[in-house]
Amino acid sequence: MNIGFIHIGLMKTASTYMQNVWQKDSFYALSWRGTLKFLENLRRAVKNGDTDRYVQLDINIDGNQSLTPDQYMVISNEGFSTAYLNDIGFQDRIPSFIDFTSQNLGRLADKTPNLLIVIREPVSWVRSMYIQSIKEGSFGSAQDFIDKQSTFIKHSLDMEHIVKCYERYFNNIMVLPYELFKKDESLFWDIISHSFNTPAVKTRIKKRINESLDLKRVF
Repeated sequence: MNIGFIHIGLMKTASTYMQNVWQKDSFYALSWRGTLKFLENLRRAVKNGDTDRYVQLDINIDGNQSLTPDQYMVISNEGFSTAYLNDIGFQDRIPSFIDFTSQNLGRLADKTPNLLIVIREPVSWVRSMYIQSIKEGSFGSAQDFIDKQSTFIKHSLDMEHIVKCYERYFNNIMVLPYELFKKDESLFWDIISHSFNTPAVKTRIKKRINESLDLKRVF
């Protein structure tokens, strides 16, 4: 299994766009859907306080693709960096979830030392998370969202904890700002390519993916 790198999020940092690029680019093969069963088992284990049990490393390339010798597999799921957005009663377990998830993904460290984390200016991130919640059918003001989801917000933005957990296993962690992606997408890809010694993607997608609502529509 030729793994180029693992991408763990954060949420609302162009993850869906990047996953579509990796899926279409000839140099890469994406594992996103192929991580969902594994991710659900991790979430369930932490919920049940069953973090001593073995979780099968069930990760596969999406669809009917097969990895060619000149392709790199990208394992990408923003759910690897946080959890329980809609399970408020379990949000105090997010640090344990991150710890447990990093341990299990760490079993792949012998196949790749490379880990990508994309971050975002916090106020912009909270605003985007709120808009996404409205888009998905929630209601209430932004302040209601912050009050209700304060534990989720606090732990999801705790980069010190996230990095400390993952750096126990991966010795080449790249943290890049979403704002760089928005300003200069080519430079963003070039930095990843240079840091992970992988080909720079050539694919670009013009159609907007998972587009946020504008503020007037949100109101």
